[in-house]
Amino acid sequence: MKRRDFLSATGLTAAYSVLATQLSGTASLAMAADLGSAQIQEAVWQSVQSIMGYSDKEMEIFQNQPRTKKIVSRFENLIKVPVIIEVKKSHGCIAGHKIGDFYIFPRGGFMDTKNSSPQLCPFLMPPMTRIMWILQERVWEGLEPLPLYAAGQCDDVGLDCNGWGRVVVEARIMKSAELKSLVKEG
Repeated sequence: MKRRDFLSATGLTAAYSVLATQLSGTASLAMAADLGSAQIQEAVWQSVQSIMGYSDKEMEIFQNQPRTKKIVSRFENLIKVPVIIEVKKSHGCIAGHKIGDFYIFPRGGFMDTKNSSPQLCPFLMPPMTRIMWILQERVWEGLEPLPLYAAGQCDDVGLDCNGWGRVVVEARIMKSAELKSLVKEG
């Protein structure tokens, strides 16, 4: 599988689905965290290996990292966390970001570029990245996914500070119905 396919979600979704099926009987996050390598289905490891393009030696290194089993055992929890990062303020943005622009992360990871707003300035990506890292870390730790401070702003300092503009974004967890209404079929 090509790296581009990974970014389009099909490969990772398959790995998540296999793991979610395996863990469907798990009663709690704590029990899921205790899963050992032998209990994580070989199909999941093979999917991850294919997605990442790891050699057998690299896969062995990956599987033996202390945090890997904990993270892989909690994939199911991550796919239940659809995130939307929405533009809440925008003034003087040369990229044209407007209040209401949004970026969908349907499974707490990759961005759905097909159904998100069409433009994304590179200077707005760092706060979005920080929010997503924190969110994923909270899932891996078994905490409520959304951080208390799930907002950020672009790296431009704004006209009042000798910059050009300023864009503020805020993340929230989407309800299933909202996700379905934003995601185009096909």
